[in-house]
Amino acid sequence: MSPRPMKTIMFKGRRLKVENRTTLQRHYNKTPTTVRNFISGTLTKKGARDAINAGEKIPKNLTLRIYHTPAVRGQQSATNMASGHIGAGKGKISDSRSLGKIAKTGRDALHEEAPIRDFTKVDYANWNQTVRKWLDGKIDKEVMQPPGEFLKTLVRTQLAIGERARRQGAKGYELLNVSHDLVVVAAFEGLTGIKLNPKSKLWPSYGNGLHLYHVKDRKANRIILQYKRKRYDVTKKFNELMKR
Repeated sequence: MSPRPMKTIMFKGRRLKVENRTTLQRHYNKTPTTVRNFISGTLTKKGARDAINAGEKIPKNLTLRIYHTPAVRGQQSATNMASGHIGAGKGKISDSRSLGKIAKTGRDALHEEAPIRDFTKVDYANWNQTVRKWLDGKIDKEVMQPPGEFLKTLVRTQLAIGERARRQGAKGYELLNVSHDLVVVAAFEGLTGIKLNPKSKLWPSYGNGLHLYHVKDRKANRIILQYKRKRYDVTKKFNELMKR
């Protein structure tokens, strides 16, 4: 069955027109990660299948453009999702020219931002706690980029592409960013102001993440964040980060 087209979403009793959608999600199931294979670690067979299945569910009326972490598992997740999207409902993929200058960020726009600066000094054995310490400002900036600084970079170089595209008349895009759990949590907390517990079910599992809907509400443009089926209006904070 082909995925249903996405044209509107409901928010606080109002039906809003979706013009673009940005997705930031964690990669799919991976092989065990160590310092040595943090970049080269791959997806498991289940992870590869799950990524294809997820791509099949991307609304068929959205033209997909993929971005991903430099880690192999991120690249595999993104490309498998693209394959699934093409194979279901004749989904379309954006080529390097279709968004033109909008998609250029001053760096390799196909690669998602990552905050780790020194991979040898990161505690992988207690990963979720490491992420929490980082977000609470308890990890040295020589090891990981400060979370506030990282969030500004993430929004301006990656998450704002869908919004800039909308403002320049380019609509109907799904901007898929496949990254890691710490990036998803940093974006969610930074945009909503809600703190996540690393031991709770709200922490992003494999393949989970958030959507940013670039919507039209009467005469105003708004950005609605969806995470774990809940939606938040993050327009003000998002626009502040775009301008900095």
